[in-house]
Amino acid sequence: MRVNHNGRLYTINYGVSVELAEERIETEAVYHYRPGSRILSLGNIGCMLNCDFCHNWKTSQYRKLDDSKLSVETPETVIQTATDNGIEVLSWTYNDPVVWQEFVVDTALASKKYGSFVNLYKSALYIAKEPLDELIELMDIFSISLKSMSEEFYRKIAKGELGPVLQGIKQIAATDRHLEISQLVIPGLNDTEAEARKTARWIIDHCGPHVPLHFVAFHPDYKYQNVQRTRLESLQLARSIALDEGIRHCYVGNSPFANENNSHCKSCNSLLVDRVSGDVKLVNLSADGWCEVCGKEADIQLKQGTGTVACAHGKGPGDLSDFRVIEWPDSINNLHISVRGASYPGEIFAQHQGEAEKRFVGAFKPGQTMRFTVTRKDRNEESVRLYSSAESELIVYLIEDRAHFPTDELRS
Repeated sequence: MRVNHNGRLYTINYGVSVELAEERIETEAVYHYRPGSRILSLGNIGCMLNCDFCHNWKTSQYRKLDDSKLSVETPETVIQTATDNGIEVLSWTYNDPVVWQEFVVDTALASKKYGSFVNLYKSALYIAKEPLDELIELMDIFSISLKSMSEEFYRKIAKGELGPVLQGIKQIAATDRHLEISQLVIPGLNDTEAEARKTARWIIDHCGPHVPLHFVAFHPDYKYQNVQRTRLESLQLARSIALDEGIRHCYVGNSPFANENNSHCKSCNSLLVDRVSGDVKLVNLSADGWCEVCGKEADIQLKQGTGTVACAHGKGPGDLSDFRVIEWPDSINNLHISVRGASYPGEIFAQHQGEAEKRFVGAFKPGQTMRFTVTRKDRNEESVRLYSSAESELIVYLIEDRAHFPTDELRS
């Protein structure tokens, strides 16, 4: 993503973006900062690694890219899109935000100038000290993908090095920025009990036991497809090991209906955040982040005075006659929805199986490149109906796992 022209380096992906997407903060393996918040996910092209198992290889590997899927944004257009949709969290994510540092910095600076935005950085963190210092000044949340505790894994599988990643995590942990860490558990590569124990032990020693840890399910992709999807039992075992080592908050990822996604008080074990259903619900949690059962601090940061920034808005479904029925594949729990050919502004709604009311999904403008997320209500839901209030074509993408940016449209 850089070229040398007459001895000077130039970026070639400044503002070059995949479609912006509205999602939930939990998508980025962030469970302890404003649960349920709506985020604007921003991804670009290229990556500083080349992992054999990459879930976003069609955008992270430039040679695999379909240029027709791209648009060009400016800091101002990003902020305007977030403002129009009532979103307060800008999430730098997908392939990896390290490779468009200049645009991230410029937009984050603008977001502080023009509004009270929160910036979230989801990254594998293969980055040097100086640019990370620059990010720490501007980011509020870091969600770091620690792929393995093995140097050999990073060299052979990710085509990078472990040392800089660990140093970067320690650099963040030494500040007051919110930090959560995730690890993709990949069958045959890093799914051993020793790996889970080593990861948990390192986090406790260098970041502290309060830092949430997420063990995340892998789905076969890119160059690593001759294996099965990670079993829930493997994630549960890794979580059990981490808790035994002393990690206070540990979750399983890409398993949306597992009870291990819920947050509990570490003092009295009362349920604080329910994430098993399609909606994130705060339970026994005060607006200032304390357990209402035992009165102890919950290690969950909320928006002061409101408890969460999650919201839904819309004018109501009105007269909707055209719809598209989507049958949920077994392994899919989330969809990206956008529109094509809209001649005037409109809104998207979803009617879940067994529900009489239509839920507002998002509002769109003609020519806008924006995706919205629809989440499976529960594991028993077989289909969902999607509606648009404008004369336009609904475009649907299947999201394999959280933080996955799908590029192939679902055909009827």
